[in-house]
Amino acid sequence: MPNLEVVRVCIGTEPKTEIARKVLECSVTRHTDARVEFYPMLGKGWEYSTSGIQVGTGFSLRRWMIPAFFGWQGKAIYLDADQLVFGDILELWHKPAGLAVPDGTSVWCSWQTDKVYPKHPAPQTSVMVIDCAAAKSQWGWRIAEVLDHLRKTGTKEEYHKFMHAEWMTPLPARIGDEWNHLNHYVKGKTRLLHYTKEPTQPWYVPDHPLAHLWKMELQIALNEHYVGDEEIEAAVANYGVREDWRPTNGLHPSYADFLKKRAGKYPGGKETKSA
Repeated sequence: MPNLEVVRVCIGTEPKTEIARKVLECSVTRHTDARVEFYPMLGKGWEYSTSGIQVGTGFSLRRWMIPAFFGWQGKAIYLDADQLVFGDILELWHKPAGLAVPDGTSVWCSWQTDKVYPKHPAPQTSVMVIDCAAAKSQWGWRIAEVLDHLRKTGTKEEYHKFMHAEWMTPLPARIGDEWNHLNHYVKGKTRLLHYTKEPTQPWYVPDHPLAHLWKMELQIALNEHYVGDEEIEAAVANYGVREDWRPTNGLHPSYADFLKKRAGKYPGGKETKSA
């Protein structure tokens, strides 16, 4: 019997990550029986000016808009577009249940080392379970105050501290790294794979060591009609066309071959689960 619980998932995205976002959505839905409502964080309601602020992506700060978007009620999951899910999203949705955490905790996420904090684990806000009601009383969840703070400090270091939730009181509660494996995959253990290094992500560099996983999910997304042939064609034509301060865009030309050989090679549906 299908699970009727509704899981709200917000995905940080921008025009050049829309195919990756749709592939991610497909990977989420085919591994769960829950009803999932996706909220791509793109368009007028999510826009803000980054003038005078050093940011990582066009959608970096939108994650802090989520509780207000939902009227400070209920829970929500935040994901970056450059990810794949190999486990049941309900596992992540239920992470806050039963965990001993300080009163007022608004976020559950993994704590890991990364390129910014290579020596000690820090909160990774690229995957979060958010308690929207708890966030209401905390500083940092209103985009106007976030922008004002970052413009006043004006440093990349302060931006990184903010994105690693060092401003939160209490700090985020910790969940397992398997729900945000940064650039590595362990079959049967990885629940979410995160391709964090933008210039070498598999849609730009098809010989990425973990590109085979994304290629398989792309093929399934095509067969399941999450992604259309015309989108692949347009993205291939847009490969390397610079639209902002970053040189990355589009899909590597090799992905045009998917439109020629996709039929029947990777049958879609839940029977093709890769973990």
